[in-house]
Amino acid sequence: MPTKSSNKSINGNDSQRQRAQEPKSEQQLLLQIEKLRRQQPNTLQLYVDVARLLFFEHEIVPTTNRMYQLVRRGSMGTPAQALRIFWSQLRDESQIRMQKAALPETVLHSAEQLLGQLWDEAVDHAEKQVQEEGLQWQIQVQKWMQDLDAARQANEQLKQDQADCLEQLATQKSALQQSQQEASDWQERAQALNIELAEASARHDEQQRQWRSERSALQKQIHDLEQEIQRTEERAQAHEKRALLEIEHARQQARVRIDELSQDKQQLQLQISEIQGQYTAQSQQLAQAEQQQQQLQQQCQQAEQTCYQLRAQLQQTEQELLRYQGHIRRLEQRWQRYRQRKVRVQRGKRKD
Repeated sequence: MPTKSSNKSINGNDSQRQRAQEPKSEQQLLLQIEKLRRQQPNTLQLYVDVARLLFFEHEIVPTTNRMYQLVRRGSMGTPAQALRIFWSQLRDESQIRMQKAALPETVLHSAEQLLGQLWDEAVDHAEKQVQEEGLQWQIQVQKWMQDLDAARQANEQLKQDQADCLEQLATQKSALQQSQQEASDWQERAQALNIELAEASARHDEQQRQWRSERSALQKQIHDLEQEIQRTEERAQAHEKRALLEIEHARQQARVRIDELSQDKQQLQLQISEIQGQYTAQSQQLAQAEQQQQQLQQQCQQAEQTCYQLRAQLQQTEQELLRYQGHIRRLEQRWQRYRQRKVRVQRGKRKD
């Protein structure tokens, strides 16, 4: 009868042999199991056949976890029950074979005891493994349940978030429609302002053309007047009386022209005031649509620059008038000197 130490060594050798054994071919094993799945509709018997296939053909010690991974049918208790049936059948077959063999009674008895001991150890090992695997499966099931609860909570949170998003979407849609309506209103107002600005620009261009025409005529008249004065000075020595009359006539014309220019100046100032008033009103209207109509602001700036140019041109005209008045005064002074010189000459002649 073998001792406990020999049994331990045998078990150790068996475990080493089991770890060293590898399946002939994983693909072949899967094909054989698939064939058994088609041939055997009974799930319990299918697990028993798979245990036989692993143990006898591939030299793999069958376990519940390994069998369940290969078959994937039924619950975890089915492969454990099939494994007990397999070991029981294997023990019965071993006893029948030993009884049929021509061996002495003592050898048969020792073999039966050894086989029984191996059977008990295999069953204990299988039960322990089943318990460990069951505990692992319970832990895994608990983890899955926790994950399921977390998933449910996440799903509820997602539903709540979806409802919030839908509500926000509806609010944003309403705000978008309102913004579109406001943008349409601003666009209409901007078009109206563009029309008013175009009309004001046309009026300003027309006034500027008129001013240029008047300025050209005035410059021409001043040029003609200067030429006339120059001719008058040349004829003054020979035709004193005629020159005096012409100078007096030119003085009157200059005064009339000065009065006309003063009136034109007042009209220009009134036009500038009117343009400034229109510009102020347009600036107030354009200030409300400043962000949408930057181009209008630029046009207003151009209009303001035009006003500044008109002012500068008016100042230039005033300076020209001042120069013209100074020229008239110089002519008068020359005429006075001429008369005084003539009087002195006449007095000298009388003394002689």
